[in-house]
Amino acid sequence: MKLKSILLLILSYGIITSLFAQDQPITKNYLLGGSISFQIQKNSFPSSSIGIGPGFYSQNNDNLRYLTFSFSPQFGKQISEKWLVGILGNLSLSRYENNNSQGTTLDFDRNSIQYGGGIFGRYTINPENLFNFFIEPNIEYYLFSLTVKQNSVKTEEQKANFIKIRTQLGGLYRISPKFNLSAKIGGLDYVNWHWEIVGTKDSKNFSSFYSSFNLANLFFGFEWKF
Repeated sequence: MKLKSILLLILSYGIITSLFAQDQPITKNYLLGGSISFQIQKNSFPSSSIGIGPGFYSQNNDNLRYLTFSFSPQFGKQISEKWLVGILGNLSLSRYENNNSQGTTLDFDRNSIQYGGGIFGRYTINPENLFNFFIEPNIEYYLFSLTVKQNSVKTEEQKANFIKIRTQLGGLYRISPKFNLSAKIGGLDYVNWHWEIVGTKDSKNFSSFYSSFNLANLFFGFEWKF
């Protein structure tokens, strides 16, 4: 699946670039930017806040602590007034702690990391305005791992790889001809997974389609055009 996914990304980028290059006036504008999102939360662990990894659940407990961080760089080329194409990456980290769970002496930690990248296109609806909206479809491939510890002893490790097809909504505010502030809030996602528990025979291939429009998926960013 890994090789097929990478080849699909390369082929898709070539097709998209060729199609727009034939019909659209090409400019010399390039874009370098990205977005950051983080969340720090105590005493609850809502499943709606999780953007990475399978198998999470919701509960309330005074001893819970949750931290997530995500960084998504982008590099693109403006191929017309309204269209931009490029490549993107993502690194997402999360940590979940439940100390003295349910009144016992058990300390429970769960740490995950997700990394990968893909290609994207961006259609800007009103590029002539200082503040404008855009639609950003993309195809991405990721690797994911999760480690579970109880009283500092590793009890389980999960791994997964997946390909994601996503359409995001966002907005840009042009603060100068070269610099933009950006914001994105979730999207519509289709994900195809391969998941396994390391050291066991437990594995699964599955797919899902869902929307992720919530404040936990609000990303702010900064862009430089050159």
